[in-house]
Amino acid sequence: MSEPIDPGPEPDPVPDPLEVLPIPPPPSATSEDAGEGWDELMKVLDRVPFVSGLKRDIAKLNRLVYQRRPPRLLAVGTPQCGRSQLLNALLGGPVLSVDPARVQSGAPGWHPLEGRGKHVDWAELSLGSDVESSVQAGRAIVDERKPDSVLLVLTPEDVARGLGHHLELAGRVLDRARKEGPTSLFIVLSKIDTLPPEHAAAPFPVAKLDAIAAVKSELRKQLNEAAVQPDGVYAVATPTPAEQRLEIGPVGLEDLAECLVKKLPPPAQVEAARAFPGAAASRRRVANDVVRCSSTLAITVAITPLPLSDVAVIAPLQVMMVTTLAYLSGRAWDRKTAGEWMMSAGLVSGAGFGLRWGAQQAVKFIPGMGSILSAGIAGMGTLALGRAALKYFLDAPAEV
Repeated sequence: MSEPIDPGPEPDPVPDPLEVLPIPPPPSATSEDAGEGWDELMKVLDRVPFVSGLKRDIAKLNRLVYQRRPPRLLAVGTPQCGRSQLLNALLGGPVLSVDPARVQSGAPGWHPLEGRGKHVDWAELSLGSDVESSVQAGRAIVDERKPDSVLLVLTPEDVARGLGHHLELAGRVLDRARKEGPTSLFIVLSKIDTLPPEHAAAPFPVAKLDAIAAVKSELRKQLNEAAVQPDGVYAVATPTPAEQRLEIGPVGLEDLAECLVKKLPPPAQVEAARAFPGAAASRRRVANDVVRCSSTLAITVAITPLPLSDVAVIAPLQVMMVTTLAYLSGRAWDRKTAGEWMMSAGLVSGAGFGLRWGAQQAVKFIPGMGSILSAGIAGMGTLALGRAALKYFLDAPAEV
């Protein structure tokens, strides 16, 4: 992703939003500047009485946006179980800029994958004939970087042979990872399209659905016997590149993508929701969280009784909110996109922004009630901008 656009000289007290187009920094960038900006914001909030509860709520915005990083996914399974193909399907196509030979060889280690603006940290762990060697390789991966989620990828043949070694490896790797914090476990039954009748494409006929249900039933039985309680069990079919050219799509990916994003820690949710096309509901949920937290923060900052004290915070906050929603949608954030959005929202050259800001500052001079009225204007103005951006970028009604 490109570096943030330089906004140029110091803006006027009421900036034209088209002149301030900060693109969220790429996940690989240092968060030092964002951390310093957040510290300054917290200093402003420290001047407001009875704000400790709000600060805890607003901390979610910090985790979602300013601490943003790629999700860390560790896929465990036998060679040729379909792990790399699963990730490609989750990402909506072959977008991985990584050496395929290294991944397919089962070499341990994390691979930062980037393509078409999507960012995922991915590692694969192969189950070999020597379980102890596989466990040691898994521990090395976990010690290098704790995974957010472990995906145990199984084929129908794996289930038929028994999952003892698979569950032992996944369990010991999870135990290691969970010493550093929560790590979710997903069981992914892959290659269900190979079950009889093999050449039946989705939507699957009854005979194939019955075969899938039988394998899932046996899978759950073995999980129960091993006292393994995953965060989700999903049956999926991921098309090969040749099948994709024939417009054969994946099966069962949307539910997996949604649950993956939901179980991730907040700092990884923005990147995951952007990366997985099937996670539409999660994108809307994360976007609503950003709008709600931004509105709360605008209200809190506007409570400060001094005129002009919040312009340096609320204006960039609103721009950050809109650019984050644009980023979630996968659209490029540039002057053209910003102009189109502002026209759709009824804003022309920042005039609407300026009027709201001017009213907000003027009411602060009203004795007693000024700051309360100012906070209401700031909060409703931010909420209105967020709703407009939600509708434009995500094509969904706001739920805030």
